[in-house]
This record gives sequence, C-alpha cells and structure tokens, in this order.
Amino acid sequence: LCPATVWSSSAPRTKFSSVSVVGGFAYGIDEGTLACVDLSNGERRWRAGRYGYGQHLLANGLMLIQAEPGFVALVKPNPDRLEEIARLPALNSMTWNPPTLAGRWLLVRNDREAVCFELHPPQ
Repeated sequence: LCPATVWSSSAPRTKFSSVSVVGGFAYGIDEGTLACVDLSNGERRWRAGRYGYGQHLLANGLMLIQAEPGFVALVKPNPDRLEEIARLPALNSMTWNPPTLAGRWLLVRNDREAVCFELHPPQ
C-alpha cells in the first residue's frame, strides 16, 4: 500500500486549528474566516463568517467555535453555505484556546478568565 496524492492546495490555511470532516467536506478556519472545502477535488465551496484565529470542535454533528474575540458560535456543517445557528457571549477578551466539551459542560478560557456553561438538549 503506497499513498498517492489526490489533490494539492494551499487552502484552507488553518494556522492554529485543524479541520473537521463531515460528509466528504472539510470545515476549518481559514485565515480567520470559516471555510468549506470539497475533499473530492480540493475546491473551496465557500468562505464566510469572521471568527478570527479561533478554535473549534465537532460535537453531535455541529461545530462549536470558540472565536478569537471571545464569543462561542454553533455552526451546522453545510457544504452550500455558512449556517450559524447560535452565538453565545462567553469571554471578555481575546483567546486562541480550544473549547472543551465534557458531557454537558462547555469550558472556554483565555489568559484572564475561564467560563463553564451547562448545555441542555433542545426541547
């Protein structure tokens, strides 16, 4: 078994985080903006939403994005467009730290503060 290049591209440029793969598409923060790339050909589908050099994680099919300015965004992966479904004010200053999810507890932090949120399933 020998690996072979499928495609090559300089995008997305994920400086501080990696991508999440959902259904043949990669979602990641590309120079401060969320982007979607088609993994079959390496072409960018869209690039939208300003999250700075934030971090994200994939949980229950949704992306939790800790944005560099401090807010947390919940994004539904969609290869056709950015679909931000919620935004939560969280930290009062910049962060590059990844969010942490432990069961129903969401923890976010920066160099000045830490915040814990209890998440409840939608009713």
